[in-house]
Amino acid sequence: MTFGTDFTFVSNQYHLEVHGVEFFPDLLFFNRDLNALLWN
Repeated sequence: MTFGTDFTFVSNQYHLEVHGVEFFPDLLFFNRDLNALLWN
């Protein structure tokens, strides 16, 4: 599977907390063009 050159794999089962809500995304990627984290 190819995501292109703009994505970097960060981690799997990563712990994120956003406004007091916990998330455990299966896959976490960073998009260098958008300068944003993306999760699945």
